[in-house]
Amino acid sequence: MKSPYRRSRFWKPGIHRPQVHPEDDGPPRTYTNPSGDRVSPAWRHVTRNWDYRTAQLNHYSVQSLEGVVVKFARGFTNPMDGPGAYLGNRDTNHVEDRSIQRHLPRLREEMGRLLEDPVLRSLHEGAVSWRAARFEEAMKDPAHRDLLASLAAQSARLAAGPEDGPAAMRDGEALSRRGLAG
Repeated sequence: MKSPYRRSRFWKPGIHRPQVHPEDDGPPRTYTNPSGDRVSPAWRHVTRNWDYRTAQLNHYSVQSLEGVVVKFARGFTNPMDGPGAYLGNRDTNHVEDRSIQRHLPRLREEMGRLLEDPVLRSLHEGAVSWRAARFEEAMKDPAHRDLLASLAAQSARLAAGPEDGPAAMRDGEALSRRGLAG
């Protein structure tokens, strides 16, 4: 869940925002950014209305091109028109932001603590191994190797995209110019 909300006003959590019950006939909900400015509930409007003055939550559905290949090699059920459309819609990882690294000492400490548990360690290592094995298996298929090359070329084009596009909006300098970075 990436949106705090009032439980009395919504039916249940959703992937990106809370869900209104389909039979709800109450007053319309108001959606705001952290500063209290009203925004559209449509998720595609988020990049036009964000700011980091209150909080910053980076969520990348495209963690790597290898991950996209694995998703499509296993049979991705996203209703988009294939890997290229998926990448074009979700590849927003082109501006490096290391601000979260200030939390690395605490993260490493907590990961170490959690991985002392043999069950969690086994599950973690199994998940990492599974993903690496799926990618290795996918790369045996020439179609998946071609897909990876195509996605890499598309990602490079997206990275070089318009200066005022979503990737540029995350750039610290761009945020500072807009008065949104601390």
